[in-house]
Amino acid sequence: MDHPSRVLLYVLFQAILCTTDAGYFSAVARLEKLVQEEREIVSVVKQHIQDGGKVSADMQRYISSCGDIFSVAGRDHTAQQASHPVRAYLLIKRLSNISSAEVSMLTGKEVQLPTAEDLHMTALALITLQDVYSLDMRSLVQGQIVMASQSTNGEDPEMTEICSKDPAFRLELSDTYYIGDVACKENKFYHAVLWFNLTLEIMREKKQSVTNQAGLRMSKVLLKLADTVQKIKFDRALFMAVSKFGATAQKTDANVEGLTLISNLLENATSSLRKPIRTEIPQVKYENLCRLGVLKKQDPHSTLACRYVRSSPYFYLSPVKMEPLHQGSPLVVLYHDVITDKESNLMRDMALNRN
Repeated sequence: MDHPSRVLLYVLFQAILCTTDAGYFSAVARLEKLVQEEREIVSVVKQHIQDGGKVSADMQRYISSCGDIFSVAGRDHTAQQASHPVRAYLLIKRLSNISSAEVSMLTGKEVQLPTAEDLHMTALALITLQDVYSLDMRSLVQGQIVMASQSTNGEDPEMTEICSKDPAFRLELSDTYYIGDVACKENKFYHAVLWFNLTLEIMREKKQSVTNQAGLRMSKVLLKLADTVQKIKFDRALFMAVSKFGATAQKTDANVEGLTLISNLLENATSSLRKPIRTEIPQVKYENLCRLGVLKKQDPHSTLACRYVRSSPYFYLSPVKMEPLHQGSPLVVLYHDVITDKESNLMRDMALNRN
């Protein structure tokens, strides 16, 4: 994975840390450690099964879901796993569905696994990431990061690919619905509408009203979307349709007439929804700087130039390499070769050991 996609997650997790307690979702370093632990867990459990040992149904499903994602080893691959937002979500999802007690018994050591709260916050991180960086949701579902930026000629947004598709890491229908549900619980109703709509679009493309994923039905998604839309703006026609057909639709998808009416009313209601405009200056600047830091294809500003600086006598013989990234308020600069990779890894490991 290239550098920009890692920047996305690093910046995002710093923002999430400001509003919640630290968890697996809050630091790429924690996720890298979790990737390594999962590799060990899968290896031990697979050997245990091959030797004729028994495991729970949840553990069996977990091992099956891993597939061949560990066919590539190495530190770089571990970093790629942890720094990719979709891969990070899927990692937390897999491990939050198995028992820490069973893993500890099989591996012979105490293991702390992600919880349902970690999965919730990782989904919230994905929602924030998609919003701040204007990520194309269709691409995100396929494990690809594509940023949409306003074109200079006022036409369709320009699409910038940050990383390519990876068939091994993609979101399922149950994931897009879950992420929409998390957005709804966090009162991010506009974003919930986006994720629920995406779920419906994928279901229609597959021509499935009922899926085999946790019993998710089209009627369930439609009613959840209708409820979310009403929280943004009351629609009387939609309210009357749900009141008339909603009870039946919760039990079966057989009422085609009722579901079609609700679907058509939702299409009209959602087409008029617009993303809430942020007016807080610090928040707007923060998002603009985030996007600017990732869009490497943008030409550098003519007044910006890398230079050596001597901010104190200590740096007179060995000046610091400074690269301005944003001139003005706030001033953003990048200092090169301040510490070595070995020193950076040492400080990171020391910080993790304190938790």
